[in-house]
Amino acid sequence: MLERMRRNYTREMYIDLVNHIKQEIPGITLSSDFIAGFCGETDEEFNETITLLEQIKYENAFLFAYSLREKTHAHR
Repeated sequence: MLERMRRNYTREMYIDLVNHIKQEIPGITLSSDFIAGFCGETDEEFNETITLLEQIKYENAFLFAYSLREKTHAHR
């Protein structure tokens, strides 16, 4: 899914970065944005997002349903 969204990292790279940050800055809290329903997203991929939320334990999360926008890579 990340590759289709043109992100330049993997789930594993992201988790490693978060673990490093938490090790270097004890007590830090994190927030992030999440998009659900990106073109072609499967139930399994959606569930991977849910497990990431549970694993990272964000302080805040901003959740959005994907909306198709003209002239974007996903629209084509």
